[in-house]
Amino acid sequence: IRDKKTKIMEIQETYLSKEEESKLNEMFSHWLKIISSIDPDNTNAKGIAVMLNTQSTNSKEVTSHELIPGRALLIHITWTKDVKLTILAIYVPNEPSKNQML
Repeated sequence: IRDKKTKIMEIQETYLSKEEESKLNEMFSHWLKIISSIDPDNTNAKGIAVMLNTQSTNSKEVTSHELIPGRALLIHITWTKDVKLTILAIYVPNEPSKNQML
């Protein structure tokens, strides 16, 4: 994120507990903020995260809502003075029959 000057990145297959998320946020707070979602009933599957570059985004004022734990995470961030950005990070199941539910 820092080297490529990426501002926001959504990643899947992340199985971060809230404790791990907090540790990473402490370690890299000078250039990175992570917001993650994991399914508490299945911690080895269904994980998503959004990574924000703290140097080029307004990451202090970001809000997030877990819509479906480990599957859908909604992020609101002020992008510019007049623009608020809403990001929906989705991790879709591999099985087509489960895709319809999401």
